[in-house]
Amino acid sequence: MRAPTVVLARPRVLLVALLLVAGLVAVIFSMRLAFAAPGTLLATVTLPSNSGCNVGIAFDGTYVMTIDDGACYGQEIGIYTPPAGNGAATLVATKTVKDSLGNLVDISVIDWDPSRGKLWASYNGAVYLVDIGNPAVTADALATFQFNTGVGGIALTDGLAWDASDDTLYVSPDVNLNVYQFSTAGVLL
Repeated sequence: MRAPTVVLARPRVLLVALLLVAGLVAVIFSMRLAFAAPGTLLATVTLPSNSGCNVGIAFDGTYVMTIDDGACYGQEIGIYTPPAGNGAATLVATKTVKDSLGNLVDISVIDWDPSRGKLWASYNGAVYLVDIGNPAVTADALATFQFNTGVGGIALTDGLAWDASDDTLYVSPDVNLNVYQFSTAGVLL
């Protein structure tokens, strides 16, 4: 009597499956994950054309964006790739901020809104939604006026933050001790 033998009908399928599993495990364990407590300095990134006065900066998960006119406000957004650690960011493209009529639009602060895929921007109480299009291509960015804050202060808007939890904006004019919360329709909350 002969001993039974086991024959694998598809040894290649089994081999491919094992290789895929091994590859997936290798990828998972080779990923570099960064864990840090809130407020921990992870890196210092230099933005080559950023002036000492600029307060407008945003990050969309890939690119760092800032107002690049060398002043406290301007009409040009620089789009950069940050380095892997400390060092200078690399300029990828520039966007000239214009309205639908082709007029230049001044902005002093920006913040990325991933739900819309656009930047919120402000200057002199005016709040805009800015479509930068393809971030890797130098071109115009379309600024669409949304509302005027009407809260006073000097022309320079010093702070702007979009809140994903309730789709509102926080705006702070320069030389003003207050931060104001607005609906995206411009209602002061």
